[in-house]
Amino acid sequence: MWQPSQECGHLAAQVVRRLHSFHGILPYKITTSGEAIYFAYENPKIDAVLRVEVDNDLDVVSTLSIGRQVAESAILDGGAEELHICCRFNAG
Repeated sequence: MWQPSQECGHLAAQVVRRLHSFHGILPYKITTSGEAIYFAYENPKIDAVLRVEVDNDLDVVSTLSIGRQVAESAILDGGAEELHICCRFNAG
C-alpha cells in the first residue's frame, strides 16, 4: 500500500511549523492520501482556503482559492512565492 514516507512526514511538519511561525496560520485539516500529506488553512474574512501538498518527492505545492475560484498556486520553499501567497491568504 502506498503511503507518505518518513521524510515526507518530517518535511510536512517543518512546513506547518514555518507557516505558523512566519505567517501565524495553523491548518484546520491534515490528511494523507497515497504518497502525500495534505493540509488546509481557512480565512473566512476573505472566503479563502489555502491547500498545501507535500509528496514523497519532497515537493511542496500550494493552491489558494478565494470564493470558488482558484486564485493562484505556488511552490512553498520559504522564498518569495511562499511570502506572496501567504500574504494574499492573510489579507483582510
